Amino acid sequence: MNDSQIHAGHRERMINRFLSYPESLNDHEILEILLYNIVPRIDTNPLAHRLIRVFGSLAAVLSATEKELITVEGVGRKVASGLLVIGKVFNRVKEEKTKPAVEKWTNNYTIEMGLRKIITDFNTETFVMVLLNAKHEKIFHLEFEDKSKDSVTMDVPEVYSAFSIYKPSFAMVAHSHPSKVARPSPQDDFTTYKLNLLCEIHNVKLADHIILTETEKYSYFANDRMERVRNISDLEKILNQIEENQK
Repeated sequence: MNDSQIHAGHRERMINRFLSYPESLNDHEILEILLYNIVPRIDTNPLAHRLIRVFGSLAAVLSATEKELITVEGVGRKVASGLLVIGKVFNRVKEEKTKPAVEKWTNNYTIEMGLRKIITDFNTETFVMVLLNAKHEKIFHLEFEDKSKDSVTMDVPEVYSAFSIYKPSFAMVAHSHPSKVARPSPQDDFTTYKLNLLCEIHNVKLADHIILTETEKYSYFANDRMERVRNISDLEKILNQIEENQK
């Protein structure tokens, strides 16, 4: 068995251990795994040990500057830049987690202002889906813009992915009307029915569909249209009807 096969077998065992028991790995072992993609053809274990000995911890390695990193034997510009990128990602994720709690989307003013911050160009039709947690706090939004100025379409696989990742309790959709008239069209109604079904499949409640222009706002919920949408596009009713038709 040659060296490359030995390294490959060791790396596979380390990755499997990380996936199964991540808490069992020491700092130098996690660093060794991080270095696999930066220097794929060498044994990264000695380099990982050396870095931890010099800097004292994984956090210190990922916080070091390029000038500091390249003082360590075996660290060239490629390794230093790779570790710097990982360090920047680590810091960005940490900052994201320590952000103050977002404002709750529970009143009409907050909702409208929040949507207008997202939709700023009313010359092009834009569709937005805002995901909210159980406390009605915004956790993410998706934005789809109509580049052709003909009609805007929603990327359904992207919505599926967002539901899976963020696991929202509620969703709120909105779109702009370049016509400057905030009144729902039959197409808007049909889109809302489909969206409600999509949300129900993922156990997410569609709270509202809002149409915005530069000066006007129309809310399906405020105009008692959401209840009608839910009745028409109730997933359980549709499935029961299909079952009845098959008998």
